[in-house]
Amino acid sequence: MDMINGLMEKVGLDEDQAKKVVEFFKENASKIPEWLGDGLDTVKETLGIGGDEDLLAGVRAQVEAAKDGD
Repeated sequence: MDMINGLMEKVGLDEDQAKKVVEFFKENASKIPEWLGDGLDTVKETLGIGGDEDLLAGVRAQVEAAKDGD
């Protein structure tokens, strides 16, 4: 639910749109590092995480939490 609320508050999406974005992220989680390209290293450094699997694990956890309504 944190991801959905964040999309609603910070991006201005309504709840239905935010849920669609979360579903899109869930369906495409393995492609996110490729889409971010060189920006992925910046994201990892900023978040203080190691490899791609750490980042993907974090993304997956957020998606699952949103899906489960946490």
